[in-house]
Amino acid sequence: FRRVLFRSMMIILPFIYSVFIALVGIIMNLYFPNFTFRNEAEVVKQSNSSLMTILIGGISVIIPFILIFKTSTLMPDTVINFMICIVGIICVLLYSYLFNFVKKRIKEF
Repeated sequence: FRRVLFRSMMIILPFIYSVFIALVGIIMNLYFPNFTFRNEAEVVKQSNSSLMTILIGGISVIIPFILIFKTSTLMPDTVINFMICIVGIICVLLYSYLFNFVKKRIKEF
C-alpha cells in the first residue's frame, strides 16, 4: 500500500507544480505586460514576466531537494507530502487572488 501511495504522490506533485507555474505565469503577465515587441516570440521568451516565472518555478522546485539532502531526518515521502500540501495551498490562494483581480477589473468596465 505504501508503494502505491508513493507512486500516486509522484503523479500528483508534478500536476500541482504545473498548476502553480501556470498561475504564477498568468499573474506575472498581469504585473509585467510587454506591449512593445517586434514579434510574438519576444513576448513569450524575452519578457520580464517570463524571467520571473522561471526564477520562481526554479526556486520552488529546488526547495524540496534542499530539504531532502540537508536534513537526514526527513524521509522523501514526507517532503513530497509537505510540498503537495504547501504548493496546493499556494495554488488555491493564487487562484482566488487571480479570480478577485479579474472580478475587480470587470467591475471597472
